[in-house]
Amino acid sequence: MRFLLIVLVCSGLIAAIPGPAWHSLVRSLVPVDSLGQVFSKRLAWGTVIGLTLTLAGGFFVDAWPNFTGRSPLEAYSALFVIGILFGLIGVRAITHLPEPPMEGERSESLRALMWLPLRDAGFRSLLGFIAFWNFSINLATPFFVVFMLERLLLPMRAVTAFIVLQQLVFVLSVRIWGILSDRFSNKAVLLTTVPLAITAVASWSFTTLPERNALSIPLLIAIQIAIGFSLSAIPLSITNLALKQSPPGLTHAYMMTADLAGAPSGAIAPLMGGWMMDLFAARHFALTLEWSSPIHQFSVHVLSIRGLDFVFLISALAGLIAFQWLALIQEPGRPGNILWEFKEELSLPFRRSPSTASLRENDPLGV
Repeated sequence: MRFLLIVLVCSGLIAAIPGPAWHSLVRSLVPVDSLGQVFSKRLAWGTVIGLTLTLAGGFFVDAWPNFTGRSPLEAYSALFVIGILFGLIGVRAITHLPEPPMEGERSESLRALMWLPLRDAGFRSLLGFIAFWNFSINLATPFFVVFMLERLLLPMRAVTAFIVLQQLVFVLSVRIWGILSDRFSNKAVLLTTVPLAITAVASWSFTTLPERNALSIPLLIAIQIAIGFSLSAIPLSITNLALKQSPPGLTHAYMMTADLAGAPSGAIAPLMGGWMMDLFAARHFALTLEWSSPIHQFSVHVLSIRGLDFVFLISALAGLIAFQWLALIQEPGRPGNILWEFKEELSLPFRRSPSTASLRENDPLGV
């Protein structure tokens, strides 16, 4: 167990090393007004490929003993080797990217470089939002599956179906959010999607009154759609906003500081969520409407909160605090109805279908 923990820590440290250099390279190669489209396509394709390979890896591990007669542990070793090969291919691909010239000679120390973003008043507001938002969302998300299994008593296949639904919504919407963040602003996208994510997290507390009921599954479907819809936009907009606010030549310092701002709160949040789950396990708050008459008497639960319900509501409260930091972030952009524009972009492929185009060409009135 200790060796596994050391390996995980080392892999996390190694994975974090190229982050500042990668963001600096992207900032130099991609035009600022196209960051949304570029990163949204990257996220969409990455999610699709990741889901496909995850499912394929699961089938591979299950089929390995039947085809080879060997231990399933060897299947994991084979998957690790395949993953290393794909990683080396990725490194090879990076070597073909153009290397932009360095803008100026800088010899500041690490402390001086990290101090530069902290002295930037506009970027400090973004750092505050990142810290509070990472705490808020990581306080709740690790317990979604636990809640579905233990409180809603759903079978694992149903839980998997809900997760797939969320990922499908993510893939379908992330490209549109990239377009809208370039057309309007990343802040406008955040102002639209952060309240939706907060509402979705808080809604978990109302899926049981106090147990699973007829509205639990419809509400759960709506929550999964809202989470996929909003969480496809928020990380994308945060990254693009940080890249746009970082001066050329200092992107590595700014992005490193942004990562450091979110990492501690994101790491502490699940631990606090687990502690809160244990703390509130034996606590219950309920509001009940009662009616009694000489013939009939009944009661209806209006509100019933216990256990993880408290964690979800506290997470939503932390999200509201993070939302206040958005007002301090300055980003130029034009106003517009983001949700209406999202609907227009979503329906655009259907309005431009080949059948529609041929009908318009054959219409003498051009209607």
